[in-house]
Amino acid sequence: MDAYDSLEKKLKAIYVEIAGDKGKAVTANRIAKNVIARIKAIYSKEYGDRTASTLGMHMSDWHSNAAFIVAMHLFPERFTDEEIKTGIGLFLTHAPNHIRAACQITQQYVWENFPDSDPDEWGKNEP
Repeated sequence: MDAYDSLEKKLKAIYVEIAGDKGKAVTANRIAKNVIARIKAIYSKEYGDRTASTLGMHMSDWHSNAAFIVAMHLFPERFTDEEIKTGIGLFLTHAPNHIRAACQITQQYVWENFPDSDPDEWGKNEP
């Protein structure tokens, strides 16, 4: 079994453990029509039906990528190094374009230049 298949199987198991049968929807490779419809209902007056549907698609199409990020935060110890590399690669090659497109529709974005990273400074302001 390659890292992709292993990751997909592991994500399904984690989300079924957490949310029962609803967990299958989070990791399924399918169009989330119910999510798109909900977003369309909220934004149609503001953007029109077609653009609101497009926003819904862009906010939902990468749900399995988001599921990986959340699962990794909850259970980092359950993933192999290869599964993590695969999950990060899938996220970075898929989600950003959808996020950027949703930002363009809603005009809700700020592109920032992050300061140089200093791992010694990370978390100093946390309780």
